[in-house]
Amino acid sequence: MGSVSRGTARGAAVAAAFGCLVIGAVSAQAQSGASGTATNNGAPAEPNDTYEIVVTAQRRSELSRDVPISIVSVSGDQLDKANVEQLSDIGKVTPGVRFRGQSTFLQPSIRGVSTSLVGSGVGSNVGIYVDGFYASTAAGSNFQLLNIQNIQVLKGPQGTLFGRNTTGGAILVTTAEPSTETSATVEASYERYNAQRYQAYATTGLTSGIAIDVEGLFSKGDNYFRNIVPDGKNGEYQNWAIRTGLKAQLSPAVSVLLRYEHSDTDDPSFVESNALVENGTPLTIGTFVPGTVIATRPGEVAQSPDEPVSFNARTNIAQMTVEADLGFAKLTSLSQYRQESTLALSDLDYTSADIAYLRLPQSVKIFTQEVLLASRPGPPLQWTVGAFFLNQKDSYPQSDLSISGGPFLLTAATGLTTRSFAFYGDATYQLADTLFLTAGLRFTRELQLDAFRFSGPLTGDLGLTSYPTLAKNYLTPRVVLRYKPSENSSVYASFTQGSKAGIIDTNDSNPNARIKPEKLTSYEVGFKRSSRRFSLDLSAYYYNYKDLQVSIPVGTALLVRNAASSRIYGAEAQVHYDFGSGFEVTGGVAYSHARYRNFPTSQVFLQCLDFATCGANFGTFPNSTSDSSGFHMQLAPDFTANLAPNYTFGLAGGKVNLSANFYYTSSYYLDTSQQFRQGSYATLDVRAEWTDRSERYTFAVYGSNVTDKRYLSQAGPNNFAIGALWSVPAIYGASVRAKF
Repeated sequence: MGSVSRGTARGAAVAAAFGCLVIGAVSAQAQSGASGTATNNGAPAEPNDTYEIVVTAQRRSELSRDVPISIVSVSGDQLDKANVEQLSDIGKVTPGVRFRGQSTFLQPSIRGVSTSLVGSGVGSNVGIYVDGFYASTAAGSNFQLLNIQNIQVLKGPQGTLFGRNTTGGAILVTTAEPSTETSATVEASYERYNAQRYQAYATTGLTSGIAIDVEGLFSKGDNYFRNIVPDGKNGEYQNWAIRTGLKAQLSPAVSVLLRYEHSDTDDPSFVESNALVENGTPLTIGTFVPGTVIATRPGEVAQSPDEPVSFNARTNIAQMTVEADLGFAKLTSLSQYRQESTLALSDLDYTSADIAYLRLPQSVKIFTQEVLLASRPGPPLQWTVGAFFLNQKDSYPQSDLSISGGPFLLTAATGLTTRSFAFYGDATYQLADTLFLTAGLRFTRELQLDAFRFSGPLTGDLGLTSYPTLAKNYLTPRVVLRYKPSENSSVYASFTQGSKAGIIDTNDSNPNARIKPEKLTSYEVGFKRSSRRFSLDLSAYYYNYKDLQVSIPVGTALLVRNAASSRIYGAEAQVHYDFGSGFEVTGGVAYSHARYRNFPTSQVFLQCLDFATCGANFGTFPNSTSDSSGFHMQLAPDFTANLAPNYTFGLAGGKVNLSANFYYTSSYYLDTSQQFRQGSYATLDVRAEWTDRSERYTFAVYGSNVTDKRYLSQAGPNNFAIGALWSVPAIYGASVRAKF
């Protein structure tokens, strides 16, 4: 009998699990009994016992099963049960979604669509929206979650309704609004590594039409990285945030909501890396320095007492939401001002030798204004129209490098201003009782202006470079045909496009360094069904992805170029079933075949070990190019899956809830040249909580990654070393919550 490779066996096992999950869910649904009803065009029906989820994926409230988009919606209660505390944790409850550390920032990836770029004017490929407001920067993409009602993950390009830089999809976060009904919640938790988290929320009415709320969060603890250098310090973190809102119901038809949020982060774990090991050898120039301490194991770092790494971030956000019921439609105005600043100090050789340190500050100021008009449910024609404006000023005011303990010297200071204007419209028309046609179009004009680069003495191109204004226009269409074979099911086929904005590469001293926008064209078919206790979502997709913006080495610099195209196709299934008697299960499986079609200039870092050719650069890792055509796309595993059972029963005059979340991913690559591979792994989170009869007090014990699986979350190559940033180890803790 012939042998079967481990990879093939794993693929077969996951494929079998995929089939069993879908077949089992369909069989369960066939026995689930009568279903509820909903009005046409996705308008929510009167409450019944149907498993119904209301989403805002088309900028209006609709039942998820009637929205022709692949959506995963996770409630605040589900987030608690999965031990989700910050946005990047949602990957473990949403197959096909990952967050990756890139420098000190996190970049989300959906179905393999992501970016590895960080710099002035560079955005993510996944749009993140909090209460309808766009968070455009990577620095603001991994906030701690405050009083979340639900998170919706929209998969596939959302270029028409959400627009800017949503080639991979969009993540919509919805929080609670102030209420005139007085209530309060306080919660405290304690976890391994002396981790403490305190959170409180209160809301009340000032008058019959004015409500206020306030929420605060404070967390601190010992870092889970251990410094193995004698007398070296272990990092500690301390983060806090406060958020307040005032909502005024000016009339039965008009309301105004004002919000302010401040967050302060002091957490070195973003830059706590050690040296990656290849064939038993640490990949760092520090191996050639006598007496150097080198950490290579997960959870260990090697930092001298004099130069600890650090990461600090501050954010201030002011927002105003105005809503007006015009009778025939709902008018919404969203005004926002954000100010973000970060400062990171990173060890570039990842050893105790102090060979190279990078100090990187960033400052971002953002203003956005959006106005949208959405029709009321009922008529055969449902529509949304809107306009969007963004003004964003990015700057890296002083990137400094210290070599061998010397003073910090300027490498470069860069900055630019981005302005984006957009107008969009999207409409769904009921052609027949069971047939719906959706068409939409967004026009965007994007400007990058006032771009500059001031090169320091370490770059070899000392001086000031000013760049001419970059102006581009984009059209992103959407066409969907949806058939409704029954009141509780939908079948759809869609054609959509998304664009990632073109940029000026301020890393390049060439004043004509203009990078074209990325363009993704998606073809998707899907099936959705929900009935009493049951829901099933199936989708299959094909992407044609052009002009990928990637970093490639040119001389001694790492520059941005349109150097790749790719093809992605796959299928996904998401199932929920309530067995009754307090037991329910949610699960999902995603398959994605993501490969570069043409990528001849992918960057690769190989250590220079030939004295004759390396000279003074012996032991360094100069960047060069390789052909990655046909390779796996970075951060794009072939298979991901999760399974989340949940059981509730009565005990001691209250109720007990037992929940777990199992997550699996096949192997994937952290770079574009398949240098840095993370093998397949699985994690398990568990939680048990008891709530008293009054539902006022809740006590919980929980564990995240209880099997203590350590995996690479980031591989950080530079000219001095290849760094490894490891995942969080097993965490266990307890919490108490009180509601008033």
